[in-house]
Amino acid sequence: MKDVHEVHKAAPKATIFAVRMEVVNHWNLSSADLKRFAEEKGMASNVVIPNDGDCYYY
Repeated sequence: MKDVHEVHKAAPKATIFAVRMEVVNHWNLSSADLKRFAEEKGMASNVVIPNDGDCYYY
């Protein structure tokens, strides 16, 4: 969570995609926990937490 917050502070207008939540170094961080943290820090509109199978096209 701290890493996402640091990225947001460094680039406050950026959209951050939080993916691969099941990897070993993030195994204890759920998508729900990250979403709640993003809301608490006022950065929820800049953090996208895709559901499994979601696709984004640009």
